[in-house]
Order: sequence, then structure tokens, then C-alpha cells
Amino acid sequence: MGKLKDDSNFQIYGWMATKLKLKGNELLIYAIIYSFSRNNKGEGVFNASIPYLQEWTNSSKQNVIDCLNSLIRKKLIIKLEDNSRKRKPNVYRTSEINFYQTGKESLLAQVNKVDQTGKESLLAQVNKVDQT
Repeated sequence: MGKLKDDSNFQIYGWMATKLKLKGNELLIYAIIYSFSRNNKGEGVFNASIPYLQEWTNSSKQNVIDCLNSLIRKKLIIKLEDNSRKRKPNVYRTSEINFYQTGKESLLAQVNKVDQTGKESLLAQVNKVDQT
């Protein structure tokens, strides 16, 4: 294959396993797409080939396709362009539900769901997250 360079890397965050409940090749593929999505001030996309993902995961083409489809069904990634007929890589990015990186958005969502007395406590948590 040879698309993967020796200095290629990506990061797996704990929330990907604990909050999103990902494991195995789905975890690896999600983390790779997430790393590309963070480029360009968060406006990046993943448009590398399936062989690139095969090389990272050491798995078959069908396994990579199945993982991508599963991540789409779980609404964790979005297929922006289907270029399969053009014989070019499809374009993916992570969906907007990835609020685990700071926790702030998740806490703000909770604020909207609780009664007035609980808001002060949760707002304090939001402010604490902002300061870190």
C-alpha cells in the first residue's frame, strides 16, 4: 500500500472510548477522521483513501467500509461527498455532536433541561470548564 508515512500520527481521546463507546477499528477510524476534521480551524475534512485507512487498521477494504457506514449510522461522521463513481476518495468529517473535547457545550445542554435551582450549580461547572 505505502500511503502511510513513518511520521504519520493521530490522537485517540479518552472521550472517544468512554462517551462515544467506540472500540477497535471504529475507534481508530473515527480518531483519524477527527484529526483531519480539526485542521483548518475545525473546518477540515478527511478525503484520504480507503487504502489509507486499511493501512492504519491493518484490515480489509470491506471492514473499513463497514466501519465507515457504522459511524455514519451512529451519526458520528458525515459523508460530505460520494466520489465513488469518480474513482476518488469520499469526503468525510466528524459530526457536530463532539462536545466532549471541552465539556462546556454538554453542560450548557444540561442547563437548559434542569429547573431554575439547578441552573446555578451547572453554570458554576460551565464557568469552571471555561477557566481551564
